[in-house]
Amino acid sequence: MSDAHRDDEHRLHHVLQQLALPPEPATAAGRLISGSGADAPLAAILRAIDETVLPRVLTFSAGTDSTLRCEIAERRIIRMEGGDALSTADAAQTAATIEAFCAGASAICLRSEIATAAAAAGEVGVSVGDLRACLDTEPAAGDLPALIDCALAESASHALAIVDRQDDGTTQEKGQSALCERLRRMDSTPASSETSGDVTRQIWIGAPSERFAVLCVSVPGRSIWMALDVEQLDDCIDIWARVG
Repeated sequence: MSDAHRDDEHRLHHVLQQLALPPEPATAAGRLISGSGADAPLAAILRAIDETVLPRVLTFSAGTDSTLRCEIAERRIIRMEGGDALSTADAAQTAATIEAFCAGASAICLRSEIATAAAAAGEVGVSVGDLRACLDTEPAAGDLPALIDCALAESASHALAIVDRQDDGTTQEKGQSALCERLRRMDSTPASSETSGDVTRQIWIGAPSERFAVLCVSVPGRSIWMALDVEQLDDCIDIWARVG
């Protein structure tokens, strides 16, 4: 399977997952896309761009007076804030603008509007791939919480369900409710909650008819359970191999 085909499959899978979830309440700033669950502001913005195919104007809001307005078409930023058309040569400056917007933002809301005009011929724009090449998306090696949150946001598009439990009783769930319940039951067993003080990873693969695997990542004070299509397991293992 080509990388492009796999990316499209992951993107469609994530969109279908989000459609199955209750929508976040709409506010004057739009719908909340970061600030609940594990989605970091930068990851949420990049995902919103990467899932926008038809010409749209996306307005990201962080707080009452901080906004970022982008014209998007075919998963590429065509313009920002009504400026000139962008090209791959503008990726570094565009990435810096998005990073500056995300700095210190604890929540991001999104308002999507139909673009009044489609991109003109020859307007290439900047893709998420172009942006990632210019972004400092890798946390420092010793920053374990940031590494975990980054891996969790990256693997969310692969997972059928996620249960993220912290020892203070806080639990975040995302995905299919029946699978979340199953993950909770697995998490409640004494053996599953033991940790060695380091990052540990455990994998369960059930009967072939189930077509999903379970990956558990445990760190002191936190356990993250993910139900994955078996075909996506290797990708998630690669993501979490970078943690610890």
